[in-house]
Amino acid sequence: MQKEKSDFKLDETAVNSWSYELMADNHLPEAIDLLYPGSGNAYDSMGEAYQGGCHPAAKSY
Repeated sequence: MQKEKSDFKLDETAVNSWSYELMADNHLPEAIDLLYPGSGNAYDSMGEAYQGGCHPAAKSY
């Protein structure tokens, strides 16, 4: 989509909600892949996703 319309951006809140749905369904890698890099909200959500796993970032959360 972004190739067709260079200013296309997904709403961060919607994407974050989608990642929480994926986490609830135990699709942690997919949820993490969706999160916006550099967003404080994304880092918080990523910490929650890693919390249940063995990823080293879980220690930072």
